[in-house]
Amino acid sequence: MKNFSFFLSALLFASTAVAQEATRVWTVYGAGSSVSVADCAQCDEDTGIDLICQGAANPALSAVYWLSMEDGKVGAIQPLRLSISSEHFNYEATTREMGLIGFYPEFNVYPGDPLLAALEAGSSVKASWSNQEASISLKGSKVALEAFKVGCGWNDQSRLERFEEKSI
Repeated sequence: MKNFSFFLSALLFASTAVAQEATRVWTVYGAGSSVSVADCAQCDEDTGIDLICQGAANPALSAVYWLSMEDGKVGAIQPLRLSISSEHFNYEATTREMGLIGFYPEFNVYPGDPLLAALEAGSSVKASWSNQEASISLKGSKVALEAFKVGCGWNDQSRLERFEEKSI
């Protein structure tokens, strides 16, 4: 009887997790230079990834909260890898800390960064940092990221020029 009860609890937990994942969709918040986009609407501390506009002439700030750790050192720089389909994107991420979330990676995304197109086209992104890994759905990311780029003032020409300047 104990095993059956445990089995039912595990099944309920799994079905709840699947139902929550099905309702997650990328959402845009705000407008202009205060626009941001996240992988989930009204998820509070359960947001997996966040992209925050810092003005049309600046890179956006991205945080991957689902890679958070209990221990860390604020300001430490560690490699972050994002994989979408067969594409891999490597960044130097700065360790930040936030209340109950803990220590998480934060990195800049420049206008024209190929990561944006991959996020729009993919179905999920696998993120790894330190010894942490997470898979984040990209459901609705194309529409949300297009709205984010318009709201942030990243037009096609400026995106390409700014990314090329950054990557030199």
